[in-house]
Amino acid sequence: MEAYQIILLILVFVAFAYLAIVVYVLGQMREFKNKIKKRLKGLNVLLLERASALNDMQALYEKGGIVLTDSEIEACRGLLGVDFIPKEEEVRKAILAVKGASTCLRFIAQSGRYTGAGQERLKTDLALLDDLERNFRTACLLYNGDVSAYNYWIKIPTVAWIGWLFGHRKKELIS
Repeated sequence: MEAYQIILLILVFVAFAYLAIVVYVLGQMREFKNKIKKRLKGLNVLLLERASALNDMQALYEKGGIVLTDSEIEACRGLLGVDFIPKEEEVRKAILAVKGASTCLRFIAQSGRYTGAGQERLKTDLALLDDLERNFRTACLLYNGDVSAYNYWIKIPTVAWIGWLFGHRKKELIS
């Protein structure tokens, strides 16, 4: 074999190795992007369940004769203005709205302002909210783990530009 043939053979092996790495990394990017979409849908479902439980609590308070302050009414009204769509920005808006309403309605329960006949139902709703909150935090941790892994794969130095061409952009964590 001549020198140029050896160099050509080495270049072919390097190109093949690079192509194999590109295919593997792009596969990982795609896999984690799909996982992130599924996690967003799960977060959205949990947020929708929490909003439903909070609406039940608000109805229980109104039936029990509790007069809500303006800030409490605004926080509860914020739930109505949220579109529960599994997209990153919409999920972030929903998190803020649900967190605000949850804080206000839990405060009413803990302050003892509600003394209506549905005390047992209120305890059940609070227990449900606690359970949904734990599940939501777990789902957030899983989402953040997948986002961290995705962000790792899109920053691989020799392949990042190819991922960028395929539309893989950095994603933000949910806090």
